[in-house]
Amino acid sequence: MRTRRKIVEEEEEEEEEEEEKEEEEEKESEQVYHYAWKNTEEQSKTQIEGGRKVKHRDDTANRNTGGE
Repeated sequence: MRTRRKIVEEEEEEEEEEEEKEEEEEKESEQVYHYAWKNTEEQSKTQIEGGRKVKHRDDTANRNTGGE
């Protein structure tokens, strides 16, 4: 009986560790995705011309409403 309990406890610990590892990986992937999205968004708003950064007007409202 005691060995079965130990085996069950070890399996439960392994499952918990695996779940924690999956949660950490998910958080990391979300952070990477957010950084990539933010970086892409900034690049789309900024255009480099002749070594200068030129900000373009924000047309977010037009994109969201379907206008031009």
